[in-house]
Amino acid sequence: PTAPATTFPLPEQNVKAAVQWVRSEAGLTDPAIVIHGFSAGARLAALVATTADDPTYAGVELWPGVGDGVDGTILFYGYYDGMQFFAEDYYGPTPPTTASSIAAADGADPDLLVVHGTDDSLTPTTDSVALVDALTTAGGATELVLVEGADHAFDGYGTAALTPAGRALVPTVDAYLDGVDGALG
Repeated sequence: PTAPATTFPLPEQNVKAAVQWVRSEAGLTDPAIVIHGFSAGARLAALVATTADDPTYAGVELWPGVGDGVDGTILFYGYYDGMQFFAEDYYGPTPPTTASSIAAADGADPDLLVVHGTDDSLTPTTDSVALVDALTTAGGATELVLVEGADHAFDGYGTAALTPAGRALVPTVDAYLDGVDGALG
């Protein structure tokens, strides 16, 4: 088989399909689904969170009749304006406007917890601020945590243990998860 000319929107469809699988096949009653992503994974998670049941992402990977919305999303040092490393390989010659979770933000989106280091040398903190601003303007609820002096992957992502900065965020993440659970009853 020939590989597709671009990657987008297959990764987004795959995450949405995973959410649908949990909703329909996991054997859970009324599951609260929270997704979490780091860096590029945060980009994916934010786009999934802000495009629930959007027909733009329809495809063979998705399950007809099963919602792909999530109840919460935790994002660590992502990029949300549609920027993509190796953009032409991912999107083709022109990134689609549908690739921006900032543009897709509306009042129907789930609560988000957005965490970013103020000295991130890979992804700009401004993207996290812009996403939170867009969600807040649209009437959504988000929490932005800026970790002073922290660079990309400051929490120990990709290593065997959390860093002190990562451990310091545990109560914030726990409180967020308790809030999502409490909101669902």
